[in-house]
Amino acid sequence: GMEYGKTYDLIELFEQNSKRLLTMGRGTMNDVQLMEYQSYYMSRKHFTIEADKDLRMFVIRDGQWDMDSRQWQPSANGTFVNSSQIDHRGQKLYPGDVITVGEMTLKFEQY
Repeated sequence: GMEYGKTYDLIELFEQNSKRLLTMGRGTMNDVQLMEYQSYYMSRKHFTIEADKDLRMFVIRDGQWDMDSRQWQPSANGTFVNSSQIDHRGQKLYPGDVITVGEMTLKFEQY
């Protein structure tokens, strides 16, 4: 992506936001704004990461809840974990998982 080498501390982000869901995508309406300037393959509401109450397990879901339409809104181009497309039901993340959204690749690590 545009910010090669950037890291996101999920535990810190969840604690700062005082909630168990983080929205991620292109644009400022997300908890985490992912920068992608060269293309628009990443949706404004691309994916959601949910944490358990102890911040030890994380689930990634394609898309985000849309308050206006009161329904789940999938991303335009999909969210992939280890090259497999996921949906709104989500998938548990494990250390080493590779997340692909648009032309951006993220790697999930636990520390």
